[in-house]
Amino acid sequence: MMICTYTTIELETRDGAFVCQGKRFATQEKVHEYLRSSCPFDVIKVVEETKTYFLHQN
Repeated sequence: MMICTYTTIELETRDGAFVCQGKRFATQEKVHEYLRSSCPFDVIKVVEETKTYFLHQN
């Protein structure tokens, strides 16, 4: 049996910086690193149209 968990996280761009979950990041790669280290998701997909992250865990 496989349990899948997913969530979406909004990403804002403010003054040339990326803002995600109330934290500011200089680059989108830093946002990815933060998301990977802060939650046990193995897939992070950027949804460009809505500026959200789709996080998936098997």
